This record gives sequence, structure tokens and C-alpha cells, in this order.
Amino acid sequence: MPVRFLLLYQCSIRFSCLEGRLACSFEVSFP
Repeated sequence: MPVRFLLLYQCSIRFSCLEGRLACSFEVSFP
């Protein structure tokens, strides 16, 4: 996958994590 896509994906996960959503689990599962 393009690097830009990965960066945007990771950024969105971290943003969702700040909101206390299930995205935190994804960030832990796929660091």
C-alpha cells in the first residue's frame, strides 16, 4: 500500500483512539 495511505490510516486510528473508540484496539493489534 502507498505510504501516504498508511500514514493517513494510522493518523485516523490515533484520532479515533483519542475519542476512546474501538480504534484503540486496532492500533494495539496493528502497531
